[in-house]
Amino acid sequence: MRVIEQRRGYLHGTHKGATIEIERDPCPGEPERKFYIRVRWKDGGYLYDGWSPEGVDTMAEAKRDAIKGACLNSKSSSPIVEDLSYQCDACSTPGYGPDARCLCTPIKTIGGGNAED
Repeated sequence: MRVIEQRRGYLHGTHKGATIEIERDPCPGEPERKFYIRVRWKDGGYLYDGWSPEGVDTMAEAKRDAIKGACLNSKSSSPIVEDLSYQCDACSTPGYGPDARCLCTPIKTIGGGNAED
């Protein structure tokens, strides 16, 4: 991972062509989920957008979870990114998150095609 900016509770970097942002920001209602992670591919598609799972307590663990959750730890040079609306859990905005299957496949929502429906 190449670090672009790092300060207490914040990291901005890149890994295998993806941009990674991690902020220490506990999930409302689930304070044991301590980090908000966003990973975007070169084309702007989200690979991971949500709170870290329970047990991720340090920035180092959050970096590992971001890479694993966005499927950037595989031998493939590019993850599968589809332009679909998806929701990983009730505590995240549209995007891949810690509760999504690590197959880089979004979970479609029922309704009009976006997470707000």
